[in-house]
Amino acid sequence: MKCLICNSSSLHFLLNPFRGSSIYRCDSCTNAITIPAPEDKYEENRFYQKGEEDVQAYTAYSGLILDYIKNVKPEGNLLDIGCGAGYLLEEAGKAGYRAQGVDISKGAIAFCKKRRLNVRQGYFGRIKFPENYFDILVASHVVEHNPDPSLFVKKCRKLLKKDGLLFLSQTNYTGSVAKLLGRYWEGWVPNEHYSHFSPVGIEYLLSENKFRILRLSILPLGYKIICHFGNFSEIANSLYNTFNYLISRFKLIRPFSGDQMYILAVKDR
Repeated sequence: MKCLICNSSSLHFLLNPFRGSSIYRCDSCTNAITIPAPEDKYEENRFYQKGEEDVQAYTAYSGLILDYIKNVKPEGNLLDIGCGAGYLLEEAGKAGYRAQGVDISKGAIAFCKKRRLNVRQGYFGRIKFPENYFDILVASHVVEHNPDPSLFVKKCRKLLKKDGLLFLSQTNYTGSVAKLLGRYWEGWVPNEHYSHFSPVGIEYLLSENKFRILRLSILPLGYKIICHFGNFSEIANSLYNTFNYLISRFKLIRPFSGDQMYILAVKDR
């Protein structure tokens, strides 16, 4: 049993998430892996049409990502890996980027094409893109879905121009809410996530694959106050999200560290 990121065998048991499987932390690079690993498949027909409230939230989230990027590179060719319903592509187009996307979901791609977005359906690792072509690659909560994170980052590097940017958003399993909730943290998705990252660990992954971090911000996940009253599951979900929102919003744990990371890295020479 070895770490997927650094290949070290110095792993120790961390916890059993409430969704199943086990998480082992690597003592070498500080990242963690899921044991047993998820099945190497993804439902190509899975796509959930968002309600108006969710559309607004995803549009706002896309704006935050673009704000993070445009101060360094305000224009250029942008590829959104795992573009989903294409909300970031829409916002990037409005901001002047030449944006295109790729996603495994046939439903998501069909939804994008109805809105005349430039998208391709399939696995990023299996689709041929032009090398040294893109100015910016965006991968929001994507790397953890790959059985070989280094291979994913290596392909990103090949596609980027000299001084091209890679934006990642990742959960931070060392954050305050994650530590407080333990096995009940929402960020543990062992049926889909091969790996789980720390700030030190994500820097290790990028530097080993010839990227230099320009900016790394540690933020709360997008918790919000939810008031759904119905069956037990709906009430529990409302309480869970509200509890996490209050902890994150008012930093009720000291010192406080968010359970999400924004990372902007440049292709090193």
